[in-house]
Amino acid sequence: MGDEQAGIRRLEILGALAALLAYFAIRCRYLAIDYFVDEAENLAGGRLIAEGYTLYHDFFSHHFPFPYWWLAAVFKLFGPSVFSARFSLLALEVVAWALVMRLVGRVWPLALSLVVWGFVEYFYWGHMAIYYSFSRIGFFVPFALVFFAPGAELSRIRTRLIIWAFTVMAIAADPFMVLPLGLVHLRWLIRRRNLRPYGRELAIALAASGLGVAILAALGTFSVAGLFNDAIVFNLLVYRKYAPAFADPPGGWVRNLATGLELFDGRWLNPDLLSPLDVDGASRRLFTGFFFRLAVLAAAIGLLVAGRVTDGLGLYVVSAALLARMPEFFHIGLFVVVSLLAAALLAAGHLGRLPGAVVGTGLRVLMAAGLAWLAFRTGPVLADPALGDQHRQMVSWFESDARVAERLTCGRADVALGDYPGGIYLNFVTG
Repeated sequence: MGDEQAGIRRLEILGALAALLAYFAIRCRYLAIDYFVDEAENLAGGRLIAEGYTLYHDFFSHHFPFPYWWLAAVFKLFGPSVFSARFSLLALEVVAWALVMRLVGRVWPLALSLVVWGFVEYFYWGHMAIYYSFSRIGFFVPFALVFFAPGAELSRIRTRLIIWAFTVMAIAADPFMVLPLGLVHLRWLIRRRNLRPYGRELAIALAASGLGVAILAALGTFSVAGLFNDAIVFNLLVYRKYAPAFADPPGGWVRNLATGLELFDGRWLNPDLLSPLDVDGASRRLFTGFFFRLAVLAAAIGLLVAGRVTDGLGLYVVSAALLARMPEFFHIGLFVVVSLLAAALLAAGHLGRLPGAVVGTGLRVLMAAGLAWLAFRTGPVLADPALGDQHRQMVSWFESDARVAERLTCGRADVALGDYPGGIYLNFVTG
């Protein structure tokens, strides 16, 4: 029996390594593909901080600071480039998934969902160093550990530290993560059944975060007053009036709860399984937007039927919160990751059983087929040799604009030109 268990463990380790390597290879395919203005803000801001400028004081941003700090550190160590920024994000994600596989132990479903996410990720700008990418990684680790790790693992100090560290990272990248992460931590508290140790850890996490903020402010990386004015007051009083993702997240959460995650919304009922995919309409297919929601709902029902009521309800309300701001586009990348994991767990038979053997077997086959179809339909897009043409064209434009800027400044170091918001990449490339 011991030899058999050791053999299974070796296979799981090999499977985890194979999945991480496959994901790494897929992601390397599109490290130099496309641009997006939110990423440009992080790149330019990270470079400015690395050069001694102060976020929210010397330059404006309505985003939270973690991506700027991360990229400033990366640029200090490896130089400012789109490659170093995106590669650092890839490295962070590989480490995060490796931790989850190691601590949760459900290697095969995690490995499958990771590889499929690698194929799908491009359509949700997951390869870019935007703040959604950092909040996605920061959320996923606590979510996966709290919902799926064994109880003994959650009691270990190292696992609790990992949960708190990634929680802080997610909120420091995107304050709207407070709702879904708050729900995850509520589930964690229910599993622990003891409020006092959790309260101590929360106090320590808040104190450590406050100390970190004080140190970073003292180092001149950002202004605390500026953070309040630019990233809080501006968003509440100005940005939310015209940005759908900021308009009414609580209302979106309630709507998702009441409508089954808007499963039957006409936007994702396109039955054409062979229609071409693009970034703007990636979720508007039966095998994308509809399948993602179906996987989460089926997983939640499976958990409820299996008697894991808190887990089933928790998965549902957390998923509704992840969709609260926007029901599609790059905003739902984190929901896609959760749904892919739910589909993989169902396909592997790890999330309880629906009534009837036929229904259960049919659901497993459907989930496996859905994951395979996603990889089949997205793989050719990533294999297209023309995929990087836009990236190369924009690089040539930036280089041309940079030469114009150099002529206009007469080569003087004390003269700077700005073009906001469209020219942020130019600022980053030229300094």
